[in-house]
Amino acid sequence: MTERSSSITGSASSWLPVTPDWRTSYAFVRWSSFVLSVLWNLSSPLKSWLLSRYGFDSSEVSLSEGLQWITSIDYGIAKQLYADAGVELDLPDGQSTRFLNVYLDFMFFRKSTSWAHLVNHHHDDFYEGRYCRSTLVYRGDRAEAQLAKWRNTGVEFWTWTITDFVRDEEHGCAVHEVAEAVLCLKGINASDFINLDYKTALDPHDPEVHAMLVRYQELVLPDLNSCLARRASLLSAMGDAKLALQRLAAEIAANYTLDLRNRAGEANLFLDHSTEYGFVDINGHLSGQRHFKLAGTAAEVRSPGIEPLAPIREILYICSTILPVNMTLLECIDRWAVVLPGIYMGWAGNDDGSGATNAGWYPISGDAFQFASSEGIIRKYNQLNRGKVAHNASYLPLSAITSDLTQSAYRDEVDRIMFQAIFGDQIEWSKGDELMKERCYVRDACFDACLGENATNGLDFTFAYRDPFSNQCTSKVLSYTMNNRGYVSRECYGIGKGNSSIRFMFNQNKYNQIHVPGLKTYVVNDTADPFEIFACIMGGRIPSGERLPENLPDFVDTRTNMIFLQSFERGSEQIFLNFYELLTLLGCTIFACWVAKVSVSIIRHTSMRADAPNAKQLSAQLRYSLTRTSVAIIVWDRGLLLLRCFGFVSLVTWYLHATGTSCSWSVNGQDIWQLNSTDFLTTDTQEPLYSCQPGALHDFFWPFKAAARLQAASYTLFIMVFNGRLIRGLTRTAYGFSLALVFLGALPLLVTAVIITEINRARLTAGVMESVHNQLFVTLLWAFSLLSLWLLRRHLIDWVSVPFRRLGIRRQLLLPQRGLQRIIGSYYFVHSSEFISHAIGFVPLSVCFESREFEFHYIILGTREYNDFKDRAGRKPSLQKMNTPVTERLLEQQTEYCVVF
Repeated sequence: MTERSSSITGSASSWLPVTPDWRTSYAFVRWSSFVLSVLWNLSSPLKSWLLSRYGFDSSEVSLSEGLQWITSIDYGIAKQLYADAGVELDLPDGQSTRFLNVYLDFMFFRKSTSWAHLVNHHHDDFYEGRYCRSTLVYRGDRAEAQLAKWRNTGVEFWTWTITDFVRDEEHGCAVHEVAEAVLCLKGINASDFINLDYKTALDPHDPEVHAMLVRYQELVLPDLNSCLARRASLLSAMGDAKLALQRLAAEIAANYTLDLRNRAGEANLFLDHSTEYGFVDINGHLSGQRHFKLAGTAAEVRSPGIEPLAPIREILYICSTILPVNMTLLECIDRWAVVLPGIYMGWAGNDDGSGATNAGWYPISGDAFQFASSEGIIRKYNQLNRGKVAHNASYLPLSAITSDLTQSAYRDEVDRIMFQAIFGDQIEWSKGDELMKERCYVRDACFDACLGENATNGLDFTFAYRDPFSNQCTSKVLSYTMNNRGYVSRECYGIGKGNSSIRFMFNQNKYNQIHVPGLKTYVVNDTADPFEIFACIMGGRIPSGERLPENLPDFVDTRTNMIFLQSFERGSEQIFLNFYELLTLLGCTIFACWVAKVSVSIIRHTSMRADAPNAKQLSAQLRYSLTRTSVAIIVWDRGLLLLRCFGFVSLVTWYLHATGTSCSWSVNGQDIWQLNSTDFLTTDTQEPLYSCQPGALHDFFWPFKAAARLQAASYTLFIMVFNGRLIRGLTRTAYGFSLALVFLGALPLLVTAVIITEINRARLTAGVMESVHNQLFVTLLWAFSLLSLWLLRRHLIDWVSVPFRRLGIRRQLLLPQRGLQRIIGSYYFVHSSEFISHAIGFVPLSVCFESREFEFHYIILGTREYNDFKDRAGRKPSLQKMNTPVTERLLEQQTEYCVVF
């Protein structure tokens, strides 16, 4: 404001309103109200702080769980886990699985294509399979031809005479079962291989030894050099050893007709995994991130067999340690290189005593070999069951889990299924009877290994099978410890689809009650493998003809010794909300400073000089006008652009909090951040879901803070959109201000909020613009909405003028004077009691105060110095005189006014 107090002069004419002394009680109340309003606005930062909702919850939550075999692994984790390990996932879309199934797929079945980079141990490598053949290209006929010279004598091997010979396989081998392929993946040639596991006295740099190794590689590993060259080329070209070795394994499989699949193993099981969902966040990643891994020690599924490098390593070991007299190294290689792998396999698998400590490694009489032919005393065998290439697995629905059955109810359900499997529907089953004494699941016709009368609990699992190491029938009893967490389905038993058996022994007091007198035991043949049945009951994996490992019950009967770690990140929304709150606080602080400056300036200008004519009366008049002025309106009118920016941020902040629109992780419909590990990590938890919710308008009027926030947001929208000439005079009274806050603040605010919420809901439901930050989308909608309101503000004022008129607030028209229109506009709002039916040329001084175009030297309070007064441009004011009736009415109502040009 221009400080020209000299122009605020004049004498009280006959029509000048005379304001009561400000020290009277009424004036004191007005003055006190004004001071309180100033203090109220000065406290804006404090109010902003009290009404703010800073979020101090971490944007990340971590959970851990000790894994059980029946722990549920949700579909999202299983999908990522299997994909990163190159394992095909057989689960129906969206269905969770139990950890036992994951363990079998990773540690037992050959299903992975991402393993070649893990073949790095020199001995006892998990990723090496059972020996199938030595060369990439099948050359087994050479060995059988050379074996002919021992047909009648057998082969002297160490101190035994070996008569068993195992052929190299031409078809059905996998990459990790071929010695030459394994050496290529490891990057090992014959010179490295000779002293790799067992140190010898031979130096590869010795000419004679070098010549022997060259000959050895020509006979045993003829394609190794070219394969190693390709390995080096891929490593150089791709730069990433993992990708290069996986590419090499895939090429070997394709070029030599080998199976690429191998066990995924512990290394793949314990990988770090990450999944991302949601919108693109400020860090360039999607907002909803889930990190998880399994950690611990994985029990290895026992599988007897000879690793692929052992037979070809034996050639070098014999020639370097027990070289016969008068035989050179080259002659030794020529004698043994081709035939020894098959002889070694026969020696290692012989279980008739000649194999000594090696008996049971790879037993010929077990399921490892099949007799093929004989030549003299030499018996030739083909290999069987080198590895488990799983069929496509099928799973029972989750509804088959007996999660809601008691122990006795589960027993009844199992008994019913077993009874119907034995007798069909011809014999009635009596519910509640403890029908079974023993369920013995039999493999390899080992019925004698069942417990029989020694069984103690009909719900226990008794497995009778032939031990692959001792080749003797044995049994394993697994106490029923699942309580009511097993799967119940007839499909688990594979009745009529397998080559195993189940022997049932009935309780002594029950078998006569089923109308089959004398029935004690009953055998159901052609059932699934016992351990497949067990895997189905435990994990819901329907039997498909697999021969699962015999030690499956052993490690299932113990803890997994593994934990499941996972963390969830929900993005930057809470960080942005806190930032918005801080910006709002900054805006309120700037606003408070501006209020202080404007208040001091106004009060200083309303204090007349002591030597001015009628100083006391004029100061009282100005103070009276000041008490009817909204300092906040003055500040907003003068700092509109800056305060609009902060006001816009505060509106968006209010909306985000009020509706609760956000993106987060939830499980079973509950926010993960509100759950503890016990609530979340259960065996039947649904898959966590990251989603954005549009929220809903709620809790506006209660509790108190919600109502206060609504009032603040309504005021902000009202000032941002409508402040200026369109609402001059509307906020001079508490009544007018309340109407403005309702009709021009709260009403458009709530309508806009509802519209934005529904638009956002439709976007999220339709999956449109999912990559756009949720808060950014909402902010853009608010920007568009406020711009639309601002463009329509004149029409909105016209619309609300109708209810305003009914409620006692009217628009007072002004004369079309250029100065008056520039400062005030074409009208200002007054109470109906102050309304004048025709256009006038004066306005209340309090209305003038609120205009940013107003300066104090524009005020004319009398006519004594009218002829001497000019504005800065040298213009004289145009005075619109008031008639006496109007003057008297204003005087009676103690109304202040000013005349402007």
